[in-house]
Amino acid sequence: MHKIYKALEQTDTLILSSPIYFGALSNELMQVINRFQRYYAQKYVHKKPLNIKLKQLILVTSAGSKSTQMFNGAKLTYDILVSLFNPDTHHIVKASNTDHIDPINNDEAIKQIEQIKKR
Repeated sequence: MHKIYKALEQTDTLILSSPIYFGALSNELMQVINRFQRYYAQKYVHKKPLNIKLKQLILVTSAGSKSTQMFNGAKLTYDILVSLFNPDTHHIVKASNTDHIDPINNDEAIKQIEQIKKR
């Protein structure tokens, strides 16, 4: 985690990517995000500024289901990260129905990425 903390303090863009499993981000990604608790405590408990300044925060997700509700849990986590790191811009890319549509060929996800690129 020390390498991740150092990298986070030196970057201006954070891109997180995870499939959605049962309405939530993967366990592996959540293990990292859960360790961001130190930043939460620093900012909200100890009232000290973070030495992290993100210009962009992007979350890329995919779900096998057609239901967009599958992304709700990931969105809650994303909202906490936005509040914590206060990036200049932030985006979510959601590729749904990946049981039937390859994420690389998912027109909706591609459209979302194109919109981000334009900004």
